[in-house]
Order: sequence, then structure tokens, then C-alpha cells
Amino acid sequence: MGTTAAEPPPRTSERLRLIAAELEATEAGPTVGELSESLGRVAYGLLLLIFALALVIPGPPGFGALFGTPMIVLGIGMARGKPYPSFPRALADRRLPPGPLRAVLLRAVPVLQRLERWLRPRGLLGLRHAAHEDDPGGRILEIATGVLVTLLALLLLPPIPFTNAPLGAAAVVLALGLMERDAVATTIGAVLSLAASAFTVALSGGFIAALAALFS
Repeated sequence: MGTTAAEPPPRTSERLRLIAAELEATEAGPTVGELSESLGRVAYGLLLLIFALALVIPGPPGFGALFGTPMIVLGIGMARGKPYPSFPRALADRRLPPGPLRAVLLRAVPVLQRLERWLRPRGLLGLRHAAHEDDPGGRILEIATGVLVTLLALLLLPPIPFTNAPLGAAAVVLALGLMERDAVATTIGAVLSLAASAFTVALSGGFIAALAALFS
């Protein structure tokens, strides 16, 4: 008697499309904690992707801190090797607006579908992402991703103009590497993270110097 091949896990774009469909049926958006619990093991990658996508779109002052704060929790959790995110009560109870969130996800789906032609589970120089929760092989890459996410999130907290988009874009690539178990994408995300961090630090220094000169 033959065995039936296991169904491949849904691609990231399909997961986002399903979340967007669920948001359409609700007036009150989910809390961060509810969304995290519903996503299970993929919560780290998908939550990071959702928060990062929101950052790529221009927003009002303080927008970076709004999404950067939960990203810190995600980054620290990954860096510590925790299998699931654990948010403090104040963050877990924060409700996400369903309309804007759904719009961001639907705009991202066709872009992700094009990227997924290139993304696939693969390693690089002996490094790879974990294939399942008890797989120790991918811990180094996921810990490194957590450290980078924490760095990006901390840089999002100050309201420095023009920095949300590059930091968010770097986090998007890291999230896709994590979701698709693609070490090449994660490596590209790491390079983009360091570049975005350097850009943010340089811009912050120039902004502070300009303010000091203005009021001196």
C-alpha cells in the first residue's frame, strides 16, 4: 500500500492572503497576542513580516516605535532560541487595525508571489534554517536573525525621518528568509540590515548636529 506524500506547507503569500481574508470578516482587528497564538510555529516569521511591511509604507511620527516595540520582543525571542514569541501583557493586548492591516497585506501578496519564484529552502556555506521545531541545525542562523531584528527594532524607536522604510525593508527580507527557510535570502537580509543600520546612525547624527546648530 503506497504512502501519500505530505502536503507542502503554504507559501508566505498564501498565508498573508488567508490572514487578509479573515480580517475582512471582522470589525475589530486581532490583538498581537491573538494573532501570535493563531500562527503557531510560523509566528516569528509572519509577525515580523507583517510589522516590517507596515513600516515600508510612509507613516506619521512615532510609527516606527509602534511596530518596532513588538519587533524587539520577536528579535529577543529568536536570539534566545524560544520556539514561540512571548509578548508582555501590554503588547499582547494591543489591537491591530483590521482595515489598514488588510490593505498592507493585499498590496504585498502579488510582490511576494513574484519573489517566491526565487525563494526556496536552501543553505549557504553550511548554514541552514531549521526544518522543524526540534531541528538544532538551523539555530545559528535563527539566532543571528534575532540579533539583527533586535538591532533594527531598536533603531526604529527614535522618530528620525526617512529611516523607517530602509529598516523595514531589511526586516522584510529577513522575515522571508525565515519563512521560506532560505539562507541566501537571510544573508542578503543581513547585509541590508547592516547597511540600513549604518544609514540610520549616520542620518541620526546629522539630524542631531543640525538641531544643535539651529539652537546654538
